[in-house]
Amino acid sequence: MKKLNIELKIQDEERIERIGIMVDADTDVHTRWRELHRVLNRSGYVNIPQSPAASGTLITQDDLPAIGVWIMPNNIIPGELEHFIEFLVPQRLTNTLRQYARKVVDEVPVRHFNEQDTMKAYIHSWLAWQKSPGRPMGWAISMRYLDANVPEARLLIDGSIGCFPRRSKEPMVEFLMRDT
Repeated sequence: MKKLNIELKIQDEERIERIGIMVDADTDVHTRWRELHRVLNRSGYVNIPQSPAASGTLITQDDLPAIGVWIMPNNIIPGELEHFIEFLVPQRLTNTLRQYARKVVDEVPVRHFNEQDTMKAYIHSWLAWQKSPGRPMGWAISMRYLDANVPEARLLIDGSIGCFPRRSKEPMVEFLMRDT
C-alpha cells in the first residue's frame, strides 16, 4: 500500500489518465478493500463503493485518474495470484497432473514453506512438470499450458480492469509477464 501512496502522489505531477491496481486478497478480500479504500480516499477519491465488484471495480472521479481495481484471485475469495492461476489449469488435467502435484506437495515430509504458501507450491510444482519447466507463469500461458480463455480470466481481461492499456494481442500474457 505504501507504493500505491507514492504512485498516487506522482500522478499529480504527471497527468496520468488511468491507474490499474492489482493486489492479492491474501486472507480477506474485505480487509484488503478497506485498505485500498483508505488510500484512495486520502488521495481525493470519494466515489468509492463499499465493496469491490465481482467483475473488478472501476472508480472514476472528475480531475483524477480513473482507477481499476482487481483483488486476486477473483474479487470474492481470499487468496493470491496462484489461486487465480489455478483457475487457468486446463480442466482436462484436473484429475491427473494437477492432482498429483497436490498429492506430492501434501506428502512432503518436511515443509520449508508456510501453510499459506501451499497453493504456490501446488502451482509451481505443476508448472515444473511441463515441457519447459522453470518458466514464468506468463510463458505458461503463451505456451498454452494455462488457459487464458476460462471465465475467470475473461472476467479479468474484459471487466473493469480496462484501466490497463493493452499492447499485446494476448493481454493475459502481458499482465503476467510484468513482474517476471
